[in-house]
Amino acid sequence: MPPGSTTFRATAMSQAFVFRTIDLDGNTIRTAVRPGKPHLTPLLVFNGIGANLELIFPFVNALDPDLEVIAFDVPGVGGSSTPNTPYRFPGLAKLAARMLDYLDYGQVSVIGVSWGGALAQQFAHDYPERCKKLILAATAAGAVMVPGKPKVLMLMASPRRYIQPSYGAHIAPEIYGGAFRRDKTLALSFASKVRSSGKLGYYWQLFAGMGWTSIHWLHKIKQPTLVLAGDDDPLIALNRGFGDVLHALTELPQWLVIAVDGPAMGGGFGLVCCADLVIATERSVFATPEVMLGLPPAQIAPFVWQRLGDAVARQCLLSGERWSAAQAQAAGLVNTVVADDALDAAVADAVRALRAAAPGAVATTKQLLHRLRAKAPDLRTEAAIAFAAALRGPEAAA
Repeated sequence: MPPGSTTFRATAMSQAFVFRTIDLDGNTIRTAVRPGKPHLTPLLVFNGIGANLELIFPFVNALDPDLEVIAFDVPGVGGSSTPNTPYRFPGLAKLAARMLDYLDYGQVSVIGVSWGGALAQQFAHDYPERCKKLILAATAAGAVMVPGKPKVLMLMASPRRYIQPSYGAHIAPEIYGGAFRRDKTLALSFASKVRSSGKLGYYWQLFAGMGWTSIHWLHKIKQPTLVLAGDDDPLIALNRGFGDVLHALTELPQWLVIAVDGPAMGGGFGLVCCADLVIATERSVFATPEVMLGLPPAQIAPFVWQRLGDAVARQCLLSGERWSAAQAQAAGLVNTVVADDALDAAVADAVRALRAAAPGAVATTKQLLHRLRAKAPDLRTEAAIAFAAALRGPEAAA
């Protein structure tokens, strides 16, 4: 056994977990590993804010028993020590990489839940060679996210639910939504597994995410990524909220230039439709694959229709077909196609040219164009209801 570590096995669960406490740069980090088979890439779990690793055991036990799973308490949570100074996500990603080195792991797949989803994004970006695949559950891109309900955000800002389990069980339906609203025993079971390290560690986690965003480098994450979300998540606003974002983009008084380098699928396709100018690389691809997944492209449909017209919008929305950059340009979605290594220069040239236009005239013209679009009915709520119904329906389940 390496110096600075202790190991024991917990066998109360359906499979044994190996617990180890290790020392990294003066931080005591508590880890748990469920051993698996070597033919599968191990899965590293980044948990939610304030959540100790025991809270993920039911999830882990539902996975393939051959899959090796690695979990840990971040500094200030559960059985890990609380540092004297706060930390940020890049530092935590580095700590996770060093932990993997210590535990003798090379490449892993990563799942991040809620707060842990932000850390997962940071890890995949900073250590791409260590992250084979990425799963992001109930999370967002940080400071630019569509905000959740204010009351829920206020409740999340306090560590009280982890320090006082009965309070945590009481507010669980409001902050977690979903099945917690219908089954009180879930909240009690969850609260019984909580292991708090005190208020300071929770505040350090809040500080780690303060002002953080992945929006400026998220497109550089190349790992295959699965994004998981629910339609009753009080924190991460979903379908209707995305419609609000699209509407806000179309109402901007300035030029909106969107650069595309890679896939622009589903919601990404909808974002492109909001632009005044779209520049794409030759390797970019475009599609609205929702119908192939048993879902309606609910929120983006009005914007696709406005951008492309009825005939072309029907073609792409109802077929789910992929377009190359050249095909997207021919359809009117993309204005300019450039070589893969010429995107930055093309955007810079476009911005320089657009600065010659008078800002007030641009704003007035865009306002007039928006008034033309405003004559169409507002379908955001109806679209969100239709999407949620399809998400629960048999075609999506298939």
